[in-house]
Parts: sequence; structure tokens; C-alpha cells
Amino acid sequence: MATILPLVAMARLPIEGQVKTRLAQGIGEARACAIYRACVEHLVGQLLTLPPPAHPVLAIADAEGVPQARRWLGSSIDLWQQPQGPLGDRLQAVFDRSAREGWAGAIVLATDTPDLDTAILSQALSALQSHDAVIGPAHDGGYYLLGLRRCPPAFFSRVPWSSDQVLSTTLERLSSLGWSCMQLAPLADLDTAEDLKAWRSRCPDPPEDLRILQG
Repeated sequence: MATILPLVAMARLPIEGQVKTRLAQGIGEARACAIYRACVEHLVGQLLTLPPPAHPVLAIADAEGVPQARRWLGSSIDLWQQPQGPLGDRLQAVFDRSAREGWAGAIVLATDTPDLDTAILSQALSALQSHDAVIGPAHDGGYYLLGLRRCPPAFFSRVPWSSDQVLSTTLERLSSLGWSCMQLAPLADLDTAEDLKAWRSRCPDPPEDLRILQG
């Protein structure tokens, strides 16, 4: 039987001026916030259609953000509070919590990759049943998905976040541990107006919950 695993989307509350700030430079804060909200809601919808062994989770970075997220998204998805601090610390906290609660690993997800769908999520779940790690490369040199069956205490230390070296650094770290890793298909994040324009050209007829991206 497949081991049940939490799929943890790392999210913020959709508040103007606090999400997708690089995207907002090209399209405005209100529009960027609306797009981010749609992306999160789309991902949550994808997660909730997955059968076991998936356990969908949304991890909220905003201080005391869980009650607001519950009002936003309802009771269908498990909500976790991210600790305050750098991204590496927050990612480490997800895997530490998963270990404490008895999960055999976890998968963390970006919330600004609209092409991330149930087929890729299912592939990641399957990969982690037979590999130590699974990673979804992003076109910008980062990753949109990382799954680990176990996580050493310093795994996320000294990673050059917000650079094009995140993926390569992570792969080198996995290799140094001697862990097997499956790489998924690369996808693009929506970080800038140029990213949004490229996505629109690739997806002229998006699903209904992402049509705001074409507007």
C-alpha cells in the first residue's frame, strides 16, 4: 500500500502589495494579487481532487494567517502556520512537522505555477514511493516542487534563494547524500509580466478558474 504523504503548498494570504511584487511592477498590485489568488485557489482545487496517498495542506506564511485562510478557503484543506523567518527555515519546519506527526516524508509546492496539475502531482507522489527525493525544476533555475522522504536538519541552509542556483544547489546536495532523485518536467513560475505574457501565449484557453490570467 502506498504511504500517505502531505502535499504542502507554501502560500501567503492574497493581500495587495504583499504578494507577487515583481509581477505587480508590470501589471499593478490589484491585478497581481487577483492572479495570485486565482493560482492558489486553482492549486487547492487540484490538490483536493487527488485520492490517497495524498494529504493536501496549505501552509500560510502570514503571522496568525490560518483563521483568515480558513475563511477564504473553507474547511476542505488542512491548514498549517509557517513560522516567521527565511524561506529555508520555513521549508525545514514543514519537513520537521511532517516527521513529528509520523508522515513518511512530505512534498512542498509553489503556489505560482499554474501549469502544475493533478497529473504532475500524482507523478510526484508515485516517485516518492520509490525514490528518496523528487523535484520539479522551474525554468528560472529554482523548483516548483520538492519531495523528500526524510530531511536532515541543515538541508536548506546556505541555499542561494531567489537566484538561478537554487535547483543546482539542491541537486548537488541530494547527490552528496547519495539519495536517488526523480526529476519531473520543468514548468514556469509567474514572477514577472513577461512570464504572464508567455503563459498566455501557451494557454489561450485555460480552465475556468484561471481565466483571469488571460484577462
